[in-house]
Amino acid sequence: MLKNKYPLILLFALAACTKPSSPKLLISAFEGKAVSIVERKLAAAPDGKCVKDIYSVDLLKAEVKELEKNYSGTPVKGKWKHLDLSKLPIPQANFLKRYGNMLGDQTGKNPIDYTGCEDVPCIYNKIYEQDNNVAGYVHYLWYLKFNHMLSADNHIPTDNISKAGIYQGKAQELAQYLYSRDELYGLWRLSLMLKTSHNKIPNLKETQRIPRGEIFEGRNAGACGLAYSQGHILLQDGCLTIYKQTSVDTGYLYPAVAHELSHMLDFNTNISTPESYRKMTGFLSTKEYLNEKNERVVEWTLDPSIKHITDYAKTSPMESFAETMAYMRTDGEGTKDNIAEDLKAWISKNHYAGKRFERESLMDAWLKKHSVDISKESLKAVVDCSSQKMAPAPSSFFKISDFPIKVMPSTLNCLGGKASEISNLINARALIQEPEACRSFILTGGRETWEKLSRKELSAYLGRFLKELENDKDYIARINTFYDQLTDKESARMAYLNCYGQAEEQVCYDAELDKLMTEKTLLLRLPESHTKELVELYSTYHPYSSVKEESGSLYLNFVEANRAAIRIEAGALFKSCLDLPHSDDVPPRDVLFKMGEGYLISSVYNCLSERIPESVKNIERKIAVGEMKIEHPSEEIILTKEIRPLLKYELETIYEENTRKEKSLASAQSGRIKNDVRSSLLASFDWVSDVLDSKKIADACRSVALARIDFLPVYHLKKDLFSELVSNSICVNMESTPEYSNYLESSKTTLIKKSQDSMEARLTELAQKRATACVKQFPVDTNLNRVKFKKDRDACLIDLWPAMETEVLKGFSDQPIAKKFNLTDELIIQRFNLNRRKIQLKILKEYFSGP
Repeated sequence: MLKNKYPLILLFALAACTKPSSPKLLISAFEGKAVSIVERKLAAAPDGKCVKDIYSVDLLKAEVKELEKNYSGTPVKGKWKHLDLSKLPIPQANFLKRYGNMLGDQTGKNPIDYTGCEDVPCIYNKIYEQDNNVAGYVHYLWYLKFNHMLSADNHIPTDNISKAGIYQGKAQELAQYLYSRDELYGLWRLSLMLKTSHNKIPNLKETQRIPRGEIFEGRNAGACGLAYSQGHILLQDGCLTIYKQTSVDTGYLYPAVAHELSHMLDFNTNISTPESYRKMTGFLSTKEYLNEKNERVVEWTLDPSIKHITDYAKTSPMESFAETMAYMRTDGEGTKDNIAEDLKAWISKNHYAGKRFERESLMDAWLKKHSVDISKESLKAVVDCSSQKMAPAPSSFFKISDFPIKVMPSTLNCLGGKASEISNLINARALIQEPEACRSFILTGGRETWEKLSRKELSAYLGRFLKELENDKDYIARINTFYDQLTDKESARMAYLNCYGQAEEQVCYDAELDKLMTEKTLLLRLPESHTKELVELYSTYHPYSSVKEESGSLYLNFVEANRAAIRIEAGALFKSCLDLPHSDDVPPRDVLFKMGEGYLISSVYNCLSERIPESVKNIERKIAVGEMKIEHPSEEIILTKEIRPLLKYELETIYEENTRKEKSLASAQSGRIKNDVRSSLLASFDWVSDVLDSKKIADACRSVALARIDFLPVYHLKKDLFSELVSNSICVNMESTPEYSNYLESSKTTLIKKSQDSMEARLTELAQKRATACVKQFPVDTNLNRVKFKKDRDACLIDLWPAMETEVLKGFSDQPIAKKFNLTDELIIQRFNLNRRKIQLKILKEYFSGP
């Protein structure tokens, strides 16, 4: 058998020279090459410690550095107080650019001195009045992971800013809005768990705590969390509960906060709306009724054969989605048999990268995560136990039947002892690295499950190495060389990108990775079984779910690192659309740009939607890693997908800011507008059509006043900006003005005629209503009925004519116009006598002629 002595890395280089070069991956160039600071911190933790035992400022600082190291991108220009944003890490600068004015006391009464701060965690800690505290790092890490603000201020985002510091009608200290240390720990631990769908919610702006001890204003005491489609989450004490057992991480905080985040995800993508989701979850139909408080209640009829995780999940498809997402992630073992299988499989596939988070699957994933270390330690154990000089201590870890070849009892004991040490080592690492590990190991059956799985994993590695070493003494040197290349992620990422978006993406990934790695390992000229083994080892170390999750996170970070470029492009796009001639004639087309509630003149609205795709391309052309641009087509697709919602968010932010400015400008001009429009209305009363009806005069005044306002808004309807000004200032007491009296005096003849016309119009209106009722009673739907009921129909209308005239005349003489000119009922009756028959014949013809 030929044995290749070249180092594997050289062979890989030779292979690259013999084939057309693959596109370079932007994601790999973007990823930092620094050794993981967090990994070093975790590795140094004492055995037996859990995530909660190592929760500290030092660990959180290391995690911040780990996440920030990949943020090389477009520098952010500007200043925040004393800080030059261009000199800060890009995510910190982006945070301050976006949220810098929303931190701390929003009443302005107790300004916080931030002068000693050089980073965002310090700014948060100043708010908490504790230097070098976990609070600042948890808040900032929340932003790094979820791209929205974990608030530390006293303004509830659903309220007007004037209510800052006020809740339930009373003044509240800023400290009442801040999180406790236990709550911060729970939020940090939750951030370690939610790594897939929950970190991609572009419409989410902030998560705010209401004052400690309070319940939501205007809500019953049962609600502890509220999610708003406008981009806010509110939490109160009940949704931030941490149970303080000494050994188990539990608390309602985990499912409650995950539930509200899931609502925001649903608002953004309408996941629970389609019929397919309702069918899968057994929501059949709705019935509506008013409860004892006269409140409208919508109740769903459910398929009793479909299981739901909680009773609350049964109230609606939206709550079903939020509850299932939350409990499936935070208590996978508890949901094992309590969710409909179709729903669990669907959520696992679409939102949790194929994971179910049940205890056995979690532990198996932890073993796979450490497969390289397990493999290395197993190989070392085989070598050590094969050359042992002293009798090992007895061990019951393995049985002889666990291995594919015959193993001597002493070797079996040696391998059992080594395997037990390896199992404990991986166990200790999982405890401090995995947020679910302590709970999984401590609860009933946890330890037994781990031992079963680790024994199976270790016996497979040990047995393979025993067999190979027996056949090939150089095997160890060759496979050790391969281990050095296992951490190279390029092949795994290339396989993922080559298969991105395909219908069976995971199946494609597995096949593509097998092909790519087989091409590389064939250069070693190993037996086919060895080649297959090495390919399987690499595939085990880089499973599809992990590569997808990590790649998604890196692309998200890359796009966020270039947020400044997106912000600049958004500003240029908005300006280009504003500079076009404004028109509201073409209806707004609901395509890409959606501003939620509000108004935007349709020419600008449609322009933004039409130009967003080109703006996304502009951003993609500008962003790079050094000199490297996008090469792989799938990377362009992914970046488009990630950039578009952020561009839309920046456009919405510009829209909201411009809306506020326009409202402020309109308010500043209200005095001038009031004087100009009121003077215009008083100068001529040709806009008055019905001088007898004060309500109609007021309505006409408001309508004409709005039309005459020369302020042409882009972000509001005129009526939204000026209705209050028109009603309470411009059109108030118009009939009491000297100008109106002069108008009446100078237009006596015209007004008398207008009065008569108005009374005749009212009589005609009453007659039309009566005729409609007569036709219902005596129909004209057929020729027979038209003839048969003619006399009845005519009598139905004509017999009541005197009563209708009397009704119209009622109160006429009390009208201001009648009093001013001494108009009597006789004047109107004369007009009625003159035109009565003409009106009757018109009504008879119009309503009684039939089809």
